[in-house]
Amino acid sequence: DITSSITWDLDAEAPVEGRDIITAIEVRATTVEADEPWTIVDGERRYRAAKANGLESIRATVITIAPADVLARQVLHASGKPLAPLEMADAVARLAKPEKGKRKGPSPADIAERIGLGKLPRPVHEYLALAGLGSVARDALAAEQIGIRVALALAGIADPERQAKACDEVQAHPEATPPRPARAVPEALKWI
Repeated sequence: DITSSITWDLDAEAPVEGRDIITAIEVRATTVEADEPWTIVDGERRYRAAKANGLESIRATVITIAPADVLARQVLHASGKPLAPLEMADAVARLAKPEKGKRKGPSPADIAERIGLGKLPRPVHEYLALAGLGSVARDALAAEQIGIRVALALAGIADPERQAKACDEVQAHPEATPPRPARAVPEALKWI
């Protein structure tokens, strides 16, 4: 539910009256206990870019949304640049955590449906695997030194040291680079 349209003062980090500068970000009022009175629901990158480029304000639309639904909305309705694989993986991992007072989190099929993937649990399982990557493999994936298929294969290695060594081995071989990253993983794993 859209409740109002405001302009966000970037220096004061609060909404103020002003003129439209770029596409509106979406914000919601936070609880009284929160450090900040507003939470950005959609437009975090636009907010950071506007602030980095010296803009003093940015248009924001205030929406009413339950805190538990913020992350799912961010993933499902993200405008602008799509989430990077690790951003999506981390978001899915947060969605998979149990809510306060509950023992179990939502099922992969429920998460898939919430973020617009239908009821297909496989992508959720893959994102959860990527979220569990060790730092070496995460860094390599973020830097596009390995592809998603290689990262998923590496995620199957539970021991962080073995995973890091396998990642290094995969990167050391030219056949590990896109478009055929998955072929190099079995070869690299032979040396571990």
